[in-house]
Amino acid sequence: MFTTRSNNDSLTNQLDKLLTFYKKDNLVYALVLKNASSYYTNLFEYNNWQKIIYREINWNDDHLFGFIMDPIKRFYKGVTQDLVTNNIENISEFLNSNIENNGHFLLMTPHSTPITFTHRSIYRNIDWIPLDLEQSSDYYFKKLLEHHNIKFKWTDVNDYKSNTEKTNVYDELKRTIPNNSTLLYQLLHEDIMLYEDVIRNFNSTKNDWNSISWLKKI
Repeated sequence: MFTTRSNNDSLTNQLDKLLTFYKKDNLVYALVLKNASSYYTNLFEYNNWQKIIYREINWNDDHLFGFIMDPIKRFYKGVTQDLVTNNIENISEFLNSNIENNGHFLLMTPHSTPITFTHRSIYRNIDWIPLDLEQSSDYYFKKLLEHHNIKFKWTDVNDYKSNTEKTNVYDELKRTIPNNSTLLYQLLHEDIMLYEDVIRNFNSTKNDWNSISWLKKI
């Protein structure tokens, strides 16, 4: 079912060790920071899903899934998260002093690192659920759970909503690094291609997961 990479890829091997997954039966969630990760990991822990590492995945039987959003939007949100949580006194001054010449230097933080880098060997084998659709991602996640006949308890969890400070930093970041920045597109090129493929092939109008899934092979 899944395509894996050569064992000689030392960088990918190192990245694999850092990946976090949550498992229930043969359904495995691939965590991606800033893609509703706090909300869903809190739910998985509430439901006692098993936290596992890369080498514990059964590539013959396990079904990997995750959540994905517009990569440019995720970049802004991710950098904003890390700027705010690192308590930088004057973020506007920090941005202006570190991003010069119309965006010829970009910040890449833990929350904004591209999926195609962190999940380099497996990102096209993950059953992505878009977060940007009109219908809530929970709706499609429930369809996936139904497909695997997995019961799930829903509860109110902390998903770290935005606040005024984050909104201001987000807006400042977008002014400093506009979304038409050539360098931004170069950084996120593979993520953008992945996202466009997911959106193009994800059938949000269907009712069963086999028809909804962007992979269309589960």
